[in-house]
Order: sequence, then C-alpha cells, then structure tokens
Amino acid sequence: MAVPESFEELAAGLRPYGAYIGSIEDTAAGCWHDPIAPGKWTIHEIVSHIWLWDTYSLEHMIPAMSEGAVLTFDNQASVNRNAEFFARRIRRTEMIDHARQTREELIERCAPVYASGVRFFVGPRRVEHDIGSYVRTFIAEHDRHHMQQIEAFLDSLAKSKTT
Repeated sequence: MAVPESFEELAAGLRPYGAYIGSIEDTAAGCWHDPIAPGKWTIHEIVSHIWLWDTYSLEHMIPAMSEGAVLTFDNQASVNRNAEFFARRIRRTEMIDHARQTREELIERCAPVYASGVRFFVGPRRVEHDIGSYVRTFIAEHDRHHMQQIEAFLDSLAKSKTT
C-alpha cells in the first residue's frame, strides 16, 4: 500500500480483506476447518485471528493514538489463543460477518485519527507512526500475509484435485 494521500485511499487499503473473505466464503467452505499446512491454523482460525487483531486495534490502539503517545501490543499470545477459541465456537458465516463489520468499524474509527494528523510511537523500539503507516504496517501487511497463506493453501487443494 502506497502512502495514502487521502483518507479515502487509506480506507481503500483496508477494504480488500473484507471483500476477500467474502469471496472465499463458498469456495473454501469444504476446507474451512482444515489446517493450511501441518501445524498451522485453519482458514477459520486465520479469519478469527485478523478479526481479533482488528478488535484489538479498535479497543486499545486507536483510542490511544494521540500526539507523542507510546503504544504497545500487549497480550499477543492471548489474542492469538482467543482466535483459536472463537474459531471453534463461531460458525463460518457468523465469523465472516463479524470480521467484515469489525473491519468497517475500524475504517470509520481511523477517520478522526487521520484528520488529526497525530504522530505516535509503536512498540518497544518506539517507531514513529501516523495512522497511515500504522495501517500499512500492522493491518494491511498482516492481511496480505494471511491472504497469501490462504491462497497458497487453496491453490494446492485445486492442484491436488486435478492430478
């Protein structure tokens, strides 16, 4: 994602994930609960994982984004364990709905932070960010990483069916 010149560009960088999970909802239905590789998460767990990190950004990071603030990602292991927990308890269609709604709420809540132009620091090394670089680094890249994993898994299934 290039540096956004407008909030609309920033929002456009966050929307592909919602569209993507909607596009694989039926395609991947039969393998939604299969690990994408030995010892790895299922598609359902990955969607749950991203949903919970969006929720974490909504509840902990965005409210703390003020000029010069220092933000940290606390409880990473707990958030990831919760992804597995929720994936076992929430149906595929509900999970997709939760993930899409939370992503849209995240986009809405980024708007005032974008408009304010605040700069803040993230992590133990205190790397300086604004909402655009935060979204690129911690959300959009994370989305791409997991979407590529899912695509590789779905491609491998498709290839195994044709051979």
